[in-house]
Amino acid sequence: TDRHGNVRLYYWRKGRPKFRLRAEPGSVAFAAEVEAARTASDAAAPKSAREIAPASFRALCLDYFASANFRMLDKKTQRQNRLLLEDISRSKTPRASQERGTLPYALIQPRHVEEIRDEKLELPGAANNRVKALRRLFKWAQSAKKPGAKNPAAEVAYLKMPGDGFETWTASHIERFEETHPVGSQARLCLALLLYTGVRRSDVVKLGPQHEREGWLHFTETKGSRKAGAVPKKRDIPIIEPLREVLDASEAIIGPFAYLVTERGVPFTAN
Repeated sequence: TDRHGNVRLYYWRKGRPKFRLRAEPGSVAFAAEVEAARTASDAAAPKSAREIAPASFRALCLDYFASANFRMLDKKTQRQNRLLLEDISRSKTPRASQERGTLPYALIQPRHVEEIRDEKLELPGAANNRVKALRRLFKWAQSAKKPGAKNPAAEVAYLKMPGDGFETWTASHIERFEETHPVGSQARLCLALLLYTGVRRSDVVKLGPQHEREGWLHFTETKGSRKAGAVPKKRDIPIIEPLREVLDASEAIIGPFAYLVTERGVPFTAN
């Protein structure tokens, strides 16, 4: 929808020109128009052919995405790194306004990495994630013996994060929370699971009655378990008396395969 409120339809494939579709959607003419656009798109030269020129930053990223090194990362890390590197590829240099993906990767210097980092200066976490993604990319390029490969990102420091991080709860904080949320409530159940097991949030949402055996919780950590070639970390945690009391008092709200479930009875995501 454009700024005047008009709906415009296009046939578009990534890296190819866009073709305007003007016929009524669902009509025979529209179907013919789509087919004609598909044929024209197949015949057209890629719009961003320069981005995949040999030895360009974009070409290096594509080789990295296809590598075993990248595919051995867990799916979440793959997605994060792909989005970061593609965003950097599409970003433009401050002086020449040229897409960075078109530039030769061997000519990228630490000062260029600093420019890429500082474009997210107002978001230090996002800025540092850019540096991390570049460090990982160029480290792989060196191990893969790519011509002229070095790791300019390794020489660039992370930005200092503002503040002192999250406040650590004291015993008085916990007491106030427990006074507000009685045993039998989901908030109290969540607190007890985190407090008396010490597990990550990615694990607490997966813990359930099926993990209980003879007074212990037996489970495999989520972090790193999806990474190809990784050895799963199995954990055994005792169910101490305060946790047992909360679990027993929360039977009405506990799910069959997860202690913590939504109103629809399904486990929460880690987020």
